[in-house]
Amino acid sequence: MALEKILDSRVPVTLDNGETFDLIVFGYTDRLDELPDGRLRVVDYKTGLVQPYDLKLQKRGDDATAATNRLLNDATSSADKVRQLWLYRFMLERAGQSAADAAIISLRNLAAGPMTADMAFLTEDGTSFVQKGEELLTQFASKIMDPKEPIRKTDDLERCQFCPYRGICAR
Repeated sequence: MALEKILDSRVPVTLDNGETFDLIVFGYTDRLDELPDGRLRVVDYKTGLVQPYDLKLQKRGDDATAATNRLLNDATSSADKVRQLWLYRFMLERAGQSAADAAIISLRNLAAGPMTADMAFLTEDGTSFVQKGEELLTQFASKIMDPKEPIRKTDDLERCQFCPYRGICAR
């Protein structure tokens, strides 16, 4: 249906102190497919090796809260990939487009085909995917905007290579 399509969404956020603003979320999809049933699937290509287990945030024995905390807080490449897929799907559904899924195709693991992240933990309490996404983005923005929240340097030094602040960060 489309290649290199920009998805975006404005999410109204209200902080604990009453301040409100629109959080703008956007991403560049590699591919957008229309499936036979009319729903859409966002596809992101990865040049590195991705395995299906890399996209599993809910570990055996975990409840939905533990998996949701990983989605919001983990600084791992696995969580980053699931976060990306979550946001793509969120932006599609929030725009009123029925999203079947968001998937990764690993160019080093083509045999796996489109790999999806199971995000059922987000809606197991009956909350809609969009409503849960709005709630999580509000939590995320609140944490970023909290003056008591310390700024932390990344432990993943490979990220520093492309960071525009590497000169002032001293990493």
